[in-house]
Amino acid sequence: MLNVRVEEEPHERLEIINKRVHLGLNIFVGEKTWDLINRKDNKKYLRETAYIIFHRKQLPYLCLDPKKVKNTAIGNTRVRLCCPQKLELYLNLYKNYLENRHPDIHDETKDIYIKDATENLTVFKKDLKKKKMSTNSHKKQKTVKTAIID
Repeated sequence: MLNVRVEEEPHERLEIINKRVHLGLNIFVGEKTWDLINRKDNKKYLRETAYIIFHRKQLPYLCLDPKKVKNTAIGNTRVRLCCPQKLELYLNLYKNYLENRHPDIHDETKDIYIKDATENLTVFKKDLKKKKMSTNSHKKQKTVKTAIID
């Protein structure tokens, strides 16, 4: 796991408050939603958890590698370094998921799964980036077509 300084939180991780689950870092999700996410397979769990922690709209603009952050932008939006505390939360939640879902899993196998979680995060990020770029190019094509027709 990462070596990240964690500040004191007002609530325990996975504590239920007003029918919402506190994931950590003041991130909450509905109790039923969290229950549904925990029933999904590994990749779907990781994707849904990433969307909640990193926000679906911000995820394409996050980078896990500090060397790649400089002078990088998608459209008009600069790429930012992923918050280490959020990444740590993402990995810890996945570790808890693995321990609950697969109680007999060996530590070596669990470590491999957790390492793969960051690779999956990169894949989700790239998929969202491609989707956003294709949506933007589709909007540009429509604009060009309407300009020609007028």
